[in-house]
Amino acid sequence: METNSGRLISSLLFAAASVFLPIASQGQQILRLSGTPTAGLPVSDAARILKSERNLKFDVSTEGGSSTAGITKLGLDDADVAICSRFVTAEDRAQFPSESFTEIYFGESAAVMVVSKDVWESGVHSLSHAQAKGIYEGKIRNWKDLGGASVPITGYAPEQGRSVWACYIQWIYEDLSKMRPNRFASLSSDEESKLCLDATAGSIAEVSMTYALDNKLHCLAIKSGDGTIIESSPASVANHTYPMSRPLLLVVKGRPLSNTKILVDFMLGDRGQALVHKYNFLTLKDMGIAPQTFD
Repeated sequence: METNSGRLISSLLFAAASVFLPIASQGQQILRLSGTPTAGLPVSDAARILKSERNLKFDVSTEGGSSTAGITKLGLDDADVAICSRFVTAEDRAQFPSESFTEIYFGESAAVMVVSKDVWESGVHSLSHAQAKGIYEGKIRNWKDLGGASVPITGYAPEQGRSVWACYIQWIYEDLSKMRPNRFASLSSDEESKLCLDATAGSIAEVSMTYALDNKLHCLAIKSGDGTIIESSPASVANHTYPMSRPLLLVVKGRPLSNTKILVDFMLGDRGQALVHKYNFLTLKDMGIAPQTFD
């Protein structure tokens, strides 16, 4: 029969051993992540890898979610990490004045307007906001009105809900309540857009910047109001002059610790950044940005 002193010694030994077990081995904490599905794509992959390799447990909730919902859940302690495609606003901080939100930037979603070879070779290399909006709304229907050849414009649009769509349409219509429908065919992937551009003279579409650069597509620059040409490049995204992009962020309270830090370090490391590229987002290296450190 075990004595009281024996039970006490056993308990102390178990407690001491538990102190030295790595968090991943204990498997006690379920890291709750919530937010937008766009930024959630590489993060969800990272969670699956860390679950398999380090026995970490995750509850990733992004389906039908948003950056606002993720930050709200974080503020209410219903999530440990918010997955966002926008920065934390003053309104977010005012809603939770006692919380210190830390933004961890791990990539960028950027869209570019790309055209078929014949349009590019006719001399159309940039569009202003007004011109792009005119094409979208069907008010400009021929490339000759934009300095190109007399060829009808055939437009293709990203399927609504894709990150490319969000970057593009939020540039066209800052106030989305004023968005108008158009006659463009809706495409579900960058690959589909490329096929349409290759097959159709006078065509224009929107794809991710990463995909366009990897496939050497004809990317249009953006002509600002004062006539400045803003190239469609990772550098212009990094210096915040390019308007069709959105950040990819993890948001936590204070400094990332424990399993949260393991996830953050993974996303900022080579393997996490490879997942960012996998989904045609710009990586930190693409933009020449050094990852944050939390040692």
